[in-house]
Amino acid sequence: MGKYKLRVTEIMIAPGGYVGDHNHLGPGIRQMTEGAMEYILPDETITYQSGDFFFETGDVSHRVVDKSGKVSKHLLFEILPVDLVGTSLILPRDKSQE
Repeated sequence: MGKYKLRVTEIMIAPGGYVGDHNHLGPGIRQMTEGAMEYILPDETITYQSGDFFFETGDVSHRVVDKSGKVSKHLLFEILPVDLVGTSLILPRDKSQE
């Protein structure tokens, strides 16, 4: 069995801001701590508000948009390979290179 680490990261999204399409190298729990955001998946959109928790598998491309009109904050509790250095965020491949 491989070795893993738990990384906790706070994400802050400016009023009306967003994080474009991406996925992560590992699964984890997310907790909204302030504001509200739309969590946009390929087949559904969910609005999370302060106090909400949700699980993310890490392997599904998604994007997030602030819906509070003020700074939205959430925590990412990610389970990652122990030797990972840098971000766990993966941008989608450019389809023109396929």
